[in-house]
Amino acid sequence: MRYLKAYAMANPRKSIAVIAFAAAMVSCYPVFFGMSFVSPIVALLYPLPPFVPGGPVTEFIGENFRMSDTGATSWSIVPNTVVQWAALARDWEFPFWTRYVGCGTPLFAQGQSMIGDILHWIPVAAGGSAVAWDIKFVLSKAVFATGVGLLAFRFTSSLPAGLLLAVSGCFLGFFAYRFNHPAFFVLTYAPWIVLQWARLGDTLAVAHPRIRSCAIHAGLLAAVTWLQLNAGATKEGVITACFMHSLGILAFVDPVRAKWGWIRSFAIAIGFSLGAVTVAAPHWLLFLDALAKSYTNYDDPVVLTYPLWSFAGFFDNFFFQQIDGTLHGPSTNIFVLLCMVSGLLGLRRIKSIHFRGAWILFAVAFCVAFGLLPNSVLASIPFIKNIHHVGNTFSVPMMVLALILAGFGIQEYAAAPRKRKKLIAWLSLSVLFGLSVFYMVVNPALSTGVLFALALAMLIFGLVALHGLAAQGGRPLKYALTVVACCFILLHVRHGMHLMTGTGLDLYVVNPGPRADLSGESRAVAYLKQRLAAQGEPARVIGERGVMFPGSSSLLGLESLVSVEPLRNREYEDLLALVDYPYIDWKWLRLIRNDQIAARAPSLDLLNVRYMLAGHGTPMPQDMRLVHSSDLDVWERPTAWPRAFFVNRVFEVRAPTDILAVLYKFPHMPFAAVENRSIPPWMPAQTDTAYRVVPARRYSLTNNSTRFSVDATGPGLIVLGETYYPGDFVAKVNGAAMEYVRVNHAFKGIWVGKTGTYDVEFTYRPARLSQAMIVCLCGAVMLLVLCMVSSWTRSAREPSAGRGGGQRSSTG
Repeated sequence: MRYLKAYAMANPRKSIAVIAFAAAMVSCYPVFFGMSFVSPIVALLYPLPPFVPGGPVTEFIGENFRMSDTGATSWSIVPNTVVQWAALARDWEFPFWTRYVGCGTPLFAQGQSMIGDILHWIPVAAGGSAVAWDIKFVLSKAVFATGVGLLAFRFTSSLPAGLLLAVSGCFLGFFAYRFNHPAFFVLTYAPWIVLQWARLGDTLAVAHPRIRSCAIHAGLLAAVTWLQLNAGATKEGVITACFMHSLGILAFVDPVRAKWGWIRSFAIAIGFSLGAVTVAAPHWLLFLDALAKSYTNYDDPVVLTYPLWSFAGFFDNFFFQQIDGTLHGPSTNIFVLLCMVSGLLGLRRIKSIHFRGAWILFAVAFCVAFGLLPNSVLASIPFIKNIHHVGNTFSVPMMVLALILAGFGIQEYAAAPRKRKKLIAWLSLSVLFGLSVFYMVVNPALSTGVLFALALAMLIFGLVALHGLAAQGGRPLKYALTVVACCFILLHVRHGMHLMTGTGLDLYVVNPGPRADLSGESRAVAYLKQRLAAQGEPARVIGERGVMFPGSSSLLGLESLVSVEPLRNREYEDLLALVDYPYIDWKWLRLIRNDQIAARAPSLDLLNVRYMLAGHGTPMPQDMRLVHSSDLDVWERPTAWPRAFFVNRVFEVRAPTDILAVLYKFPHMPFAAVENRSIPPWMPAQTDTAYRVVPARRYSLTNNSTRFSVDATGPGLIVLGETYYPGDFVAKVNGAAMEYVRVNHAFKGIWVGKTGTYDVEFTYRPARLSQAMIVCLCGAVMLLVLCMVSSWTRSAREPSAGRGGGQRSSTG
C-alpha cells in the first residue's frame, strides 16, 4: 500500500489514467461475460427475438431500459458503421452518402456519423462487430473519466480529487439514461477541451514561449474540438462544446493575464477559439448545408424543460424513476452533489476564475434546463428553439461542470479544519435532504419512494460521523477508512452495468443483453442478394410490418424506403406522405401490412420496390410471386419500375398532387413528371411518336455513386430513382458534366437532346465540400498566425526599451 501511494504521488497523471480505465472496466463488467451495449434488443431483421440471424433467444425480457432510447443505435448508428466499413474497404470511398435508407441520404453530413472520431474507427475497422462496439463504449467512458480526473487535478492540485472523480465519472446516472445512444459519446472529449485550453495558457504564460510548442497545443485544441463535434449526438455535442470552450477560455486567461492583461488575453483566447472551430468546418458546414435542404423532427420550435422540483433527479436518477418508472434525463450521482456543496462553501475563499466561471456556467445551464428562463425567451433564440428537449440537452454540460466543481469541493473538504469538516458534512446532507423534501412536497403520492434516498442520506451521515471519530489515527482510522470506502462504493455501484439477478434490484440498474454476431446473414437475405446480382440491376426491398425494420437494411446491404436518420430528404418525405405509405409513429416510422399492398402497388412501383420480406405464410396480392421460403418468405413484385430509365416524353406538373394523378392514371408505367420551369424549350410538349420507356443497363454502384448505360430513342429525359439534392451531385453523361433536374418530386434526371447510347454517372459530392476544406485550411493558418503573434507579443507589464537599450526613467 505504501508503495502504491508513493508511486501515485510520484506519477499522479498516470495514476489517474490507470484508475479511470480500471473504473471504466469495472462499471462495464458484464461485457466481459458475454453481454453487450449493442445486443439485439429491438426489432431488426426479425420483429421478435432473436431479432438477427443466430442471435440469442434468451429473454432480454427481464431488462427494463426505463425508456432509454435504444433504437437510435440499433437502427442507425450500428448499421451506418457497416456502411462506412463497406465504403472504405470495398469502394475506397469516404462514406459521404448512404443508399440503403430513404432512397439515398447524406451520411457524413448528418452530424452524428461519428466517422470523424478516432474511437469510432474501432467498430468501423471491425465491420461493425458487437465486440468492437463494446470496446469503443468502454474506452469512451475511460477517456472521459481520465479527462475529468486530470482536469480536477489540474485545477486543484489535489490527487485525491483527481482519483475520486476519475472513479465517480464512470458511475453517472447519465450512462443508464443514454445506455447506447450516440449522446453517450458526447462526454468523451468534453473535459479535454478545458484541459487543452489550460495547457495552451501555460505554454504562452512563460516569458518567451516557443512557437513550436504553442503550435502543437493549438493544434491539439483544434483536434479535441473536432473530436467533440464528431463524437456523438449533434445537439448535445454542440451545446457541451460551447460550455467547455467558455470555461476553457477562462482557464487560458488565468495564467496569461498577468503577462498580457485582461483585454488582450481574452482577445487572443477568442482568436484561438475561432480558429479551432473553423478547423472543424468540414463537419459543421456540411451539416448546416444538409440541414437547410432536409426535413427533421425538430423543424417546428418546441421548448421542453424540466420542472424545478425535479432537480433532485439530476443528482440521482432514482428520483426521476419514481415519477413514472422511466429515466427522464441525464443525472450524476449523490457523491457529486455532496462534493459540490462543499465547493460552494469555498466560493468566497477560492479566488481562481475558472472555479467561479464554472459556477456561473453551471448556473446558466441550470436556469435553461430547469425552466428558470421563460420558455418564450428560449423559443426566440435561433437553434435553441429547435432543440425541443432543451432540459435534456443543457443537462449534459451541467454534468461535466458539476464534476469539475466537485473537485474543488474535495479540495475544500480536505483542507478544512475538523470543525469546518463537520459544517461541510452537515450542510451537504441538509441540501440532499432539502432537495428530497422539495421533491416529496410536490409529489406527495411518491413520498415512500424516496425512503431509499433518505436511508442513503443516513448512511452518508454515519460515514461522516465515523470519519470524525478517526482523528487520532491507529486502528480506528483503518476501520473508518474501510467504512468510507464501502460507502463510496455503495454510492456508485448502482450506476454501473450489472448482470441480471432476477430480483427487484434489476429495475434500478442497467442489465445489458447477450452479445450477438450482427453480421450473421439469413438464408432468405443470402438468396435475395444472389438473385439481385444475377438480375444485374438494383432494386429496393421492404419488409412486411416489422420484418426488416427500418434502418436494419443497412446492416444487410439492402436498399429500402424508410430513413431513420435525423436529416431526411424533404421532398422524399412529402412523396411518401403523398402516396400514403403508411405512417405509424415517431415522425418517421412507416410500416406496411400485407393487406395494404394492393392499393399502394403503383406507389411501390414508383419507388422501385421489387422485393418484399415477410414471415412464413403471410398472404400477398395475386400479382406477387413467392420466389423463396426459408427463415423468411421472399416475394417478388414484377411490376416495379427500373431504377433508371429513359423516356421520350415528360408530364408537366404544377403541384405534387399532379404526380399522384399521373401515377394512378397510368399504373405500372414508368414516367417522368417535371415542373414546367425545368423543361427545356427544345423538348416538344407533344409528339406523334409513341411513348417509349427504355430501362437502363450495365449498372455499377458504389457507396457514393451510381453508374449505368441507357439508350435514348431521341430527345428526352434520363431518370434515376434516387433522391434529389440540389448541387450535391456531380452528374456526367459520356464523361461530360451535366446539369440535373428534379423529377417525380423527389428523384433526379438529365435531359438529352438526341438519339444515342449514354453512359451516365451520378456521384454524391457535398456542394460545400471544397468551401469547407478551404475554411478548414484558413482556420489552421489562423491558429499558426496566432501562435506566432502570441509568441512574439511582449508582456503588457514589460517596460518599453529606450533607444540605447536602457530603461526610460521616471520623472517624479
